[in-house]
Amino acid sequence: MADKTISEVLKDAPRNWGRWGANDEIGALNFLTSEEVLRGVKAVKQGRVFMLGVPVARPQGDPTHPIRSQPIHTLTMDEGFYLSGRAKPFPGGLKYSDDVITMFPQSTTQYDALGHAWYGDHLYNGYDPKTTIGGLQKCSIQPIAEHGIVGRGILLDVAALKVRSISTEARA
Repeated sequence: MADKTISEVLKDAPRNWGRWGANDEIGALNFLTSEEVLRGVKAVKQGRVFMLGVPVARPQGDPTHPIRSQPIHTLTMDEGFYLSGRAKPFPGGLKYSDDVITMFPQSTTQYDALGHAWYGDHLYNGYDPKTTIGGLQKCSIQPIAEHGIVGRGILLDVAALKVRSISTEARA
């Protein structure tokens, strides 16, 4: 059996193209209205916050696609520059540290823009893939960031559940 093309796989799939107008660049995030944000806030029972991201450029490596290199984290200024005399504090004694990360942004913790992937000759909502040349002019992460993502969800800690399950089985 031959592999199906992406067009064949998606031919009967529902499409939201045009649902929120010809200029839409955030897709289903349009469902996160002010009313939905308030509904989510009303569901809060505790004030706990926790990180869902993954630290970047960890010594043991980051989870990334095999065709992409690991992030490279370089300190460009730290106390060592002052101790070695390569940098002088600003007037009043102010010092700073600085760093650079070189990485594939789609390789680790991220929100993916709707223009990051497409098939055929169209991005989401029918935009021309030529709008990706030199940077996303359409369907970039910017409209998503400007809209914001606040809502209600369910967090499933599958990894912790698996660890507990393995631990329980080992004791049995």
